[in-house]
Amino acid sequence: MVTGFRPRAGQVVLLEYQGEDAQGTVLTGLVVKDDGGEVTIDLGASGPPPADGSEVVASVFAPEALYRLHATAHAGRAGLVALDPVHQVERVQRRSWPRRALHLAVTLVPLDGTGTEADFTAVAGRTVDVGVGGMRVETIRPLPGSVDPSVMMTLADGTSLFLQTRIVHADIGRDSCEYRLAFHDLADEDAAHLAALVEGRDPPG
Repeated sequence: MVTGFRPRAGQVVLLEYQGEDAQGTVLTGLVVKDDGGEVTIDLGASGPPPADGSEVVASVFAPEALYRLHATAHAGRAGLVALDPVHQVERVQRRSWPRRALHLAVTLVPLDGTGTEADFTAVAGRTVDVGVGGMRVETIRPLPGSVDPSVMMTLADGTSLFLQTRIVHADIGRDSCEYRLAFHDLADEDAAHLAALVEGRDPPG
């Protein structure tokens, strides 16, 4: 590899490949090992493996950044795919991930951490734009108090996301409010779904 990044066992991978029978296929897998320059991914039952020797891009979501591994794939047994060699590794800061203008219904829940019903008042809103690093949300009323909210949203395929956020900026108006929210402690699976949403692709299988 051309950077010091090494995938860890258990990390989520979004595997993109092209083929005669699977144009634009995007599947979700898990890293099962990194043996020298070879990375092995377990696709499980998410879909057919790429043809042996085909070129793929494996997106690995790490806490500090998104890494895109350009590699040659070799299909193995039981849904395993080996990436060997890895030709190039791109590092994309999550905060610089492109935003996509989207209007999706969301619910902001300012939990204070004690877990009782009296601790929060949910506020409905809709997204202005969405990225892997965060989102902008419009609401018709302000959030109560100063607690950072969690965001609940349902994607078109029925997947429900519950995302922890921090308020980066709040613009409180008389008739509407806009919040810029940054995700934190984002799970790899949630990052994969957000990446597919931002890029306008089908959700990972």
